[in-house]
Amino acid sequence: MHSTLFNFFTSKQGGPLSIELGKKHSCRHCSKAYDSVDALRKHEKLKHPRASSHKKSTSNVESVVDEYEGSLVDDLIDELVKETEMVASESSTWHKVGSRGATTRNRPPVVHKVKALDSIHKLLDGGMTLEAAAQAMGVPPSNVRRWLGNEKKLREQAADPKAKHKRGFGGPKRGRYDDIARDLLGVYKRRRAGGFKHETTNPQRREQAF
Repeated sequence: MHSTLFNFFTSKQGGPLSIELGKKHSCRHCSKAYDSVDALRKHEKLKHPRASSHKKSTSNVESVVDEYEGSLVDDLIDELVKETEMVASESSTWHKVGSRGATTRNRPPVVHKVKALDSIHKLLDGGMTLEAAAQAMGVPPSNVRRWLGNEKKLREQAADPKAKHKRGFGGPKRGRYDDIARDLLGVYKRRRAGGFKHETTNPQRREQAF
């Protein structure tokens, strides 16, 4: 009786004072106490795995996993894998389709637009309005109207993997970083050799430039 009263008064705050009488080793995070250090460590690892009182390591995690039945852990892992796959599949299509910004670099790639159009056609065939279909896809209706208007061109672009339409700054024909780098390299070489054609009227310097 005495020990339970003592616990009642001291375990509110937790910490070193909250000891069960007659037991040597008390938990620093709750009012539990144990006769042996091993029992205390086992309790801390199970009940307070995130506490900074003991080193976080893989062995700590393994010991916790060992305490549970293998099947339970397997089920949990399967569930997490399914969730991750679902999130990955969603993020790889829809949040990119809906992304919009001031610069051309933020526009979604043409492949995602075509995927979105396929889904939108199915919804429209099912009797949905264009606005409702766009909302279901998480895309503004104005975007959907524009894509439907350009559908033929978009599908041609998506079918041609070598087309330079991916994303661009400097106009629709420019898009890939390697193209830009190559162009710049050419510019530097020509400058070093003596300037551009249009920079000089001297025929000798013009020949040097190329």
